[in-house]
Amino acid sequence: MSDRPTVWLSERDRRALSTFALQWAPRETGGILLGYWRADERDLVITEVIGPGEGARHGDASFEPDGAYHIEVVERAYRDSGRAIVYVGDWHSHPAGSTALSDRDVRTLIAIARDRRARIRRPVMGVVGGSDAEDFALWMAEPPWFPWLRRWRAQPLAVTVHRHR
Repeated sequence: MSDRPTVWLSERDRRALSTFALQWAPRETGGILLGYWRADERDLVITEVIGPGEGARHGDASFEPDGAYHIEVVERAYRDSGRAIVYVGDWHSHPAGSTALSDRDVRTLIAIARDRRARIRRPVMGVVGGSDAEDFALWMAEPPWFPWLRRWRAQPLAVTVHRHR
């Protein structure tokens, strides 16, 4: 049995990722992922895909989110869900590119995992790729086995797309 969790994503949210990516192509775009970890941490359920926000900056090979907007969305979702729905990670596009993480992406994912303000032990990062924005991969920050090693990694996750919310 794998130590990696199962990730659940609705068809609606999977389509939203492609729609956002195509809307901004050929520039990169992105946003955040909201959801929850089941108590046993074997399942990550993504409940909502949030877009870039009006203040985001989209470049040919970079994306800077509208952080203030994302903080507001996370706070509202957390409050309205009775503290059940939380920030679980980020996503961004690689227009006409692969869904592999760049070195910068890996550094960003690990920085999120190490940042106590993010309040998440195992954040994920999704990448939408391909010219038709149909490719999607999700990666999870994995801490070192021993804290003194300080060697974090980004591990790919399998995503199960489902029809019902």
